[in-house]
Amino acid sequence: ILLPPIPQNQSYHDFADKRMLIPGVPFTNDVISNLPFFGVGFMGIYFLLREKNLFFYSALEKWMWYTFFFGFVLTNFGSGIYHLNPNDDLLTLDRLSLTIPIKAIFSILVSEYLDRRFGEMIFFPSLLEGLGSVVYWYMTDDLRWYGCANFVPVAVVLYAILFHKPSYTHHYLVVCGLALFGLGRFCEVFDKIIFKATLHIV
Repeated sequence: ILLPPIPQNQSYHDFADKRMLIPGVPFTNDVISNLPFFGVGFMGIYFLLREKNLFFYSALEKWMWYTFFFGFVLTNFGSGIYHLNPNDDLLTLDRLSLTIPIKAIFSILVSEYLDRRFGEMIFFPSLLEGLGSVVYWYMTDDLRWYGCANFVPVAVVLYAILFHKPSYTHHYLVVCGLALFGLGRFCEVFDKIIFKATLHIV
């Protein structure tokens, strides 16, 4: 990698909304904002278990979706715990848990839009690579690998949905999901500006 090592900026942990609105729960709004992850993950797993007639091209494809929704459930806990006491150690939990659904949906969308066999083939290696990038950052305080592990899937998925046709219907839901992901990243970066602009409401 041509870039020099990129350490974790400690201002990352300095969130705008530090209010304790529930006794014993610091950064209350940041903590409870992770509950939708649990809701979406739980409903997704329940739907996969309940609907016996869902069509999948392979058993692995179905397990990729299970991994995606289970990763959301884990993200609720990993990110929630991190926001109780923001620091590098707990940020590791946040990033490990969030890596699971990101890598799962990456493989799913590669499979759906580009090449089914290749998408399934990269599922496990991509998941391990993503988790490894978090461990590497934690051990070295170098974000280069982690940054690449997150940027490349986003770039590939954007290319896929812009220039290729999906195998399934409801293409608009994929677009909406990516838009929400982008909105979440935007709010993360401009946390303090948004908090001030909304008169300390959001």
